[in-house]
Amino acid sequence: MAKVVSFINLKGGVGKTTLALAIGETLAFSWLDRRVLLIDLDAQTNLSHALVSQDTRSRLTSEKKTVYHMFRAALGGQRWDMKAAITGDCTNIQGNSRLRALVCTEELGQLDEDILNMLEEGKKIGIDFRRILKDHVAVIQDDFDWIIIDCPPSLSTLTSNAIVASDYFVVPVIPEYLSLQGLTMIQQRIAQLKNRLPYGTELKIDFAGSIVNKVDVRRSDAVARAEDIYSQQRGVFAPLETWLGDWKPLYTVSNYNQMISYHDHLSDYRFQSTKFLNVWDKYDSFVKTPRQAGARQG
Repeated sequence: MAKVVSFINLKGGVGKTTLALAIGETLAFSWLDRRVLLIDLDAQTNLSHALVSQDTRSRLTSEKKTVYHMFRAALGGQRWDMKAAITGDCTNIQGNSRLRALVCTEELGQLDEDILNMLEEGKKIGIDFRRILKDHVAVIQDDFDWIIIDCPPSLSTLTSNAIVASDYFVVPVIPEYLSLQGLTMIQQRIAQLKNRLPYGTELKIDFAGSIVNKVDVRRSDAVARAEDIYSQQRGVFAPLETWLGDWKPLYTVSNYNQMISYHDHLSDYRFQSTKFLNVWDKYDSFVKTPRQAGARQG
């Protein structure tokens, strides 16, 4: 049965989507050879744009096989087929047989308005809205080793769905004040859910740790904050062993249709292409030394 992991931070721009994508693709395409499902729960749809082409997104939308249609069907008391909605037509790494995706479209941003309209019309929501995702994940959980959920940068009902469905959550942070404040609020929301029935008996999510990301080692204040996470605040943030530098190329490959060329400084590219031969071809040329020279060891 798959372990379910949510990537959550209440601040945007911390690299949450990119890290979820990179870790998911590494699990699927490295020697680990895991069966991975990536779920985009953010109406900004960045993960979906990185995973599938516009044609695929349009097809899945017309066939009502997106995250939005999952929630809409549940609100309307209709059956929705999770297995049929999961697509293997994803990732720009060639030879995909292990990675699958449940995509999101901008329509998901309409969901709150849909709920308000229902309430204004006097309609009752006859379901436990916070466990819609959990109930659908349960149907396919045996088909995967890992399910990774990219959450919106807010404590919305969508994030609560991810929390209820997950075994673990990971918090990507950057060494800036606002980025570091979200962890406490996330933990408070989890405590609130645990105190509400029926979540108190079934909510099993644990904090897997934080990923310190986009550390600009040219800035002494950024290095100092990062080192503080590894020393004074280690017990709070439980950071992974290494941090990631502010690698600009990492964000250029997080788009399915991004044309990559030698001039993007990716090794071994002498021609333009939108496809990568393998996961190392996509990431390893610029993700080499996470905790970089010049930083003190905490």
